[in-house]
Amino acid sequence: MGTVYDAIKEGARYFGKDELLRSVVARARRMGRLLTTPTVPLHREESIEPFFIVGSGRCGTTLLRRLLQASPDVHIPPENWTFEGCLKTFRAHRASLPWRLLADLLLCRHVVENHRWFEGVPAELRSTIHQLEKHERSLARFYDEVYRYHGRYRDATFERWGDKTPINGQKMEALLAVFPNARFVHMLRDGVDVVHSMNTEMVCATSVVSSAKTWTRAVTAAHTFAERHPDRLLTVRYERMCRSPEEVLREVCTFIDVPYSSRLITRDDHHGEMQEARSVPHYSGVFGEISTDPIGKGRKNMSREDKATIRPHISDALRSEGYDPIH
Repeated sequence: MGTVYDAIKEGARYFGKDELLRSVVARARRMGRLLTTPTVPLHREESIEPFFIVGSGRCGTTLLRRLLQASPDVHIPPENWTFEGCLKTFRAHRASLPWRLLADLLLCRHVVENHRWFEGVPAELRSTIHQLEKHERSLARFYDEVYRYHGRYRDATFERWGDKTPINGQKMEALLAVFPNARFVHMLRDGVDVVHSMNTEMVCATSVVSSAKTWTRAVTAAHTFAERHPDRLLTVRYERMCRSPEEVLREVCTFIDVPYSSRLITRDDHHGEMQEARSVPHYSGVFGEISTDPIGKGRKNMSREDKATIRPHISDALRSEGYDPIH
């Protein structure tokens, strides 16, 4: 509960009213157990069909976002790091809080923790969500309104929205529970190259062992999900996308039901829609011509010591995915 209230307190400055703190925090604490509002469902079988690009990180997810974002039918906002937290908040309070308070809890948390989305909580978005009729209210509809508002906020024209958040690969079952019609594209790259990239190009790098475990967890999660929902997940190898981008992109577009055009590969006048990604140093290579140069970069440049260190943590997964062992 503490983290929820902390998020609201931080979010209060976006609304610019002390009333937010009083009405949301105080009422939630004092009245929550007394309220008998109907439980808001995860979804109401709405015709919402998002797609989610997932993976280990440093595996081509941002490149795929760039290509799909070139479609006039698609909008993909910045990464959404708060889905799991918002889902926990929703489940904890959906039966005890009135819709407006519940929506404010979710919206504050989304805006505060996803700092690249909005410059504060948009009053128009908040009003739209508040005014949903009882039969329209669900967590799926809440997110649909948030993602679609972001597209309008960025002056984008689109029919479908998607999401590119690598860590959501660990949350695919939860996402499917909210969006039963969702599809998932799992980007897969040679784990040695991923580990090397994470530890040489990212400012938040920790250790080669941590990076190796991150890659292995992502691969394992994708396997587990695919076994349960084989029609909901498509695995795309980064190496193949670099070598045959048109062929791979056609497959992706067919899978997520988005029209394919060669403009998805050649278009570059839409990069402003990905402004937040352009500001991140380790995404600098995403906006140039698609190249095979990154393939094998880690295997070539990683030290023998680092290779020996990650071997116990990554070898089985490399083998299962058909990648060469570490030499």
